[in-house]
Amino acid sequence: MQRLAWLFFLLLLCTAGVRAHPILQNPVWIESETEGLTLTLDVSVRELIVVQALPQAADGSVDIEEAAERAARHTGYVLDHFQVKADGGLLKGSVSKIVPPKVIGTGLEGPDNAHFRYTIDYHFDSPPAVLTFSQNMCVEFPSAPGIPWDLSYAYRYGPQGETPRKFGQIRYGQELSFTTGFVQIREPMPGVLLGLWAVFIAVSMLGGTMLAGSPYPYTAAAILWAAGMVAGKYPPAGPPLWLAALLCGVVTILTAADNIHRAAAGPGPRRFVLLCGGCLCFGLASGLQDRLFPELALSWRVWPLPAALAGGLAGAWLFRLAKRTGPRAAVCILQLTSLACCGAAIWLMLRLLEVV
Repeated sequence: MQRLAWLFFLLLLCTAGVRAHPILQNPVWIESETEGLTLTLDVSVRELIVVQALPQAADGSVDIEEAAERAARHTGYVLDHFQVKADGGLLKGSVSKIVPPKVIGTGLEGPDNAHFRYTIDYHFDSPPAVLTFSQNMCVEFPSAPGIPWDLSYAYRYGPQGETPRKFGQIRYGQELSFTTGFVQIREPMPGVLLGLWAVFIAVSMLGGTMLAGSPYPYTAAAILWAAGMVAGKYPPAGPPLWLAALLCGVVTILTAADNIHRAAAGPGPRRFVLLCGGCLCFGLASGLQDRLFPELALSWRVWPLPAALAGGLAGAWLFRLAKRTGPRAAVCILQLTSLACCGAAIWLMLRLLEVV
């Protein structure tokens, strides 16, 4: 009996704890696009009573016209206490519309079930990669001394005009982040492309791309590089810069992988295709970089040559070192250095993700 009495006492404590934290949950619809996002957020009449001191009669009823006036006054509080960030920067929103409830019921739950619907618009200076949401509504107004309101939002998130993609809850003190999918280049990346260019030349030399005594493969590669640069620079529209750089990284990895698996094989059509295809991709990326960032045009005309020379010298030196050693040592040198070049290309491609 004593144990049952203790269990009953604990149950009473738990019940009291639940009742001590009044629960309010409002819906919020989050619709995003590249230019900005729109929040459609409900604010209960109960919140207007708590925050804006909306008068309430003994039967729980409120005057709907006075509630509408307090709802308009409440816009500043809503904007301050529902935070939206784009790539870590706090956005400033504006309330474009407030829709009142049709009726406000009486009794204890009447103000809880009646909502004013706020439409809040946010503008992006540039399409963000990540959106972050948080809220601290009613944090300054406890329901009783030391007892806060348990106010949360049931959200639906998705592109504007489409079916919502994500659902969940935003609680007080919680930050909720979404990846928008608006992949945009927001800064130039000469270091990434020049690094890939040098690595590509090195792995091409390591694989013995040049035919014995013939400069033809490199001549054709240089012509294709120039053609790719013209194609990227002058047409009004082309592939995004990140895609061109990604292709550069892929062809570098393929060339390094060919060295690793066929270190003892001589040059052939496969190597020629890799060299020419790689130079075409690098030329395209250089042209796009030149067109999208005119302030870097001069550097893009100067730096590719030193980068190619550095990569070529490194590859040629390692290639000669491999030839002077025995066959097994030569294979080992080619495979290890090509593996290092492959790792460098992967690292540079990961670095690319930070700027797209």
